[in-house]
Amino acid sequence: MAVYFANRFNRLLAPTFEFCFIDDDEQIAFIAQNFPEDVNAAFARLQIGAAKADYWRVLTLIKKGGVYLDIDANLASPLEWTLRDNSSELFIIDRKGLITNSFLATVPENPIFHRIADQIRQNIADPEQSDVFHMTGPGAVWQVLEDCSYNSCSYRSVSHKGQFNNPTLQYPDKGRGKWWQEQNERDIQK
Repeated sequence: MAVYFANRFNRLLAPTFEFCFIDDDEQIAFIAQNFPEDVNAAFARLQIGAAKADYWRVLTLIKKGGVYLDIDANLASPLEWTLRDNSSELFIIDRKGLITNSFLATVPENPIFHRIADQIRQNIADPEQSDVFHMTGPGAVWQVLEDCSYNSCSYRSVSHKGQFNNPTLQYPDKGRGKWWQEQNERDIQK
């Protein structure tokens, strides 16, 4: 119910946007149809859902452009207001002053997002990478953004995490577990 409520709230604040939800099979099919074998192979190695979602969101935004918003996040203002300056991308800065990947917006084929996808693929290939956060999550985004200019703004005016949800409601199939606990119980990659 909490996820449904957040979704309905977001639709009120983004009435001209199409909302898409896809399952694991649709992720695999999309990547297979749109990316070369090395990208497909890297994605196929991932075992933890959060890692797959991190990589998939970047790949989807490369091909389609648009806005990615975590299912436990909600918009803070109408999306049309947030995106009205016609920037080629938008990253948000979280409560700790760091870029997050819970909200991403871009035009299709943005070179920054291509670099993020390449960094994630390199991280997957690196045997020293041992956590989702740095392999596919915000840590991978930070590695790229240190060397380029990009558009960003505070989460306060764009998107809030967990305002309507909590981990128990968001992950009913995992009890109180989330990706950081799951990576302690099994390998991130096959």
